[in-house]
Amino acid sequence: MSSSAPRHRCRVIASPWPGVHSVHTDSARSFARHSHASFGVGVLAQGAHKSASGRGQVEACAGDLLASNPGEVHDGRPAQGLASRRWHMVHLETEVLASMTGPERPAGEVEWTHPVIRDARLRAVLVRLLRRLENWDAGRRTDADALACEESLVQACGLMLAHHANAAPSADVNPDL
Repeated sequence: MSSSAPRHRCRVIASPWPGVHSVHTDSARSFARHSHASFGVGVLAQGAHKSASGRGQVEACAGDLLASNPGEVHDGRPAQGLASRRWHMVHLETEVLASMTGPERPAGEVEWTHPVIRDARLRAVLVRLLRRLENWDAGRRTDADALACEESLVQACGLMLAHHANAAPSADVNPDL
């Protein structure tokens, strides 16, 4: 008798900088309570997702944005009777985000305010960032490609800080690039 585990594929994508990477996950698995040491923000590309987090019950559908804070305990499972879901996240070490908040707000005091975000502009910026990081990881590693990745990262973080965090971006970070 053979037993098959639920489908699960996860791919880590490199970036031009230390402290930043993305993860593409396609999974039917349910995940036990766990946390990450980094900030996470990404797109639920397909399916639906349900979890319990430090900020309460979370339910997200395809097209929604997901956000998690460092150390935030959460679990996760497919939702709405769907067998699986696919999501793409960017993970940022606290030092990376601290470089965008300025000295008046240490990264340890910054947090994303909602685990699920519905923001079409931010979604477009995140999708562009994820695509650029995937190209970087696939071998397009010119200075121009690194600059394009950085532009998208600064814009995504600027929008998150300006609209979906308890801290504003520093004056050097312009989300309207």
